Amino acid sequence: MGCNCNNFVVPTPNQMIKGAQGLSKLVMGKNNTDELTIQLRRDVCRNCEFSTKNQSLLTSPCKGLTAYSQCEKCACFIKYKTMLTTEQCPLNKWGVV
Repeated sequence: MGCNCNNFVVPTPNQMIKGAQGLSKLVMGKNNTDELTIQLRRDVCRNCEFSTKNQSLLTSPCKGLTAYSQCEKCACFIKYKTMLTTEQCPLNKWGVV
């Protein structure tokens, strides 16, 4: 299920390269973080005004985040960025999470 919003964030070429590198690391099992950290990061993103969310009742268990939810600041796909140990929130909202 995708995001019911028209605010798809178009990444810059550099963001696209960084995203491809991150996805490659996930596929290879490199730099993957633990489940607790992933959940803590996603909870921060769920409450962030810069993350795209789906307001459909079907996404209520995920509180609006879907596989297509993006950060409007860095254009990342939140689901995948939160899974990498080496990634940071562009607004430093993850803190020491």
